[in-house]
Amino acid sequence: QIDRAVKDAKDDGLWLIPDKPVSVATIEQCEQELRLKLPTSYRHFLVHYGMAVLPGIELLGVVDGDLEALNHLNTFRRSTEYHLSEKMPRNWLVLRVLSDGCLACLELLETETTEARVLLWDVYELPERQVRSAHVLASSFDEYLRLCIDEARGYV
Repeated sequence: QIDRAVKDAKDDGLWLIPDKPVSVATIEQCEQELRLKLPTSYRHFLVHYGMAVLPGIELLGVVDGDLEALNHLNTFRRSTEYHLSEKMPRNWLVLRVLSDGCLACLELLETETTEARVLLWDVYELPERQVRSAHVLASSFDEYLRLCIDEARGYV
């Protein structure tokens, strides 16, 4: 489903950067550092596309070979910063910085899964309240990617 959604976005002129595939070794290093597993769908996205820039939307990924790269699209670096500064749960991975200061985050698990929920993290809300009653943006990364592509269509 991811490949179909990306192909449609590219065909519509919405995919604004070249693909930056990430090696399996870099993904495994990321998982080791986080001590969590990325869902299969997001791993697929990273291996084939790396990250995405659409009109009005930046979907974060991993920089191949350099988890600490000073790249504003680097999810590992961004997530680590929010884990420390905003007390965001360690198992939440930043997918997107939203315009209102909120974050769209992938909820990671310790075991391998095919999917993971995409949740909203509000930097202005109390951390314990957000963890207790997280707002679900999408039930899977696939679904969230499709929502982002649909949203990008509204910007052109």
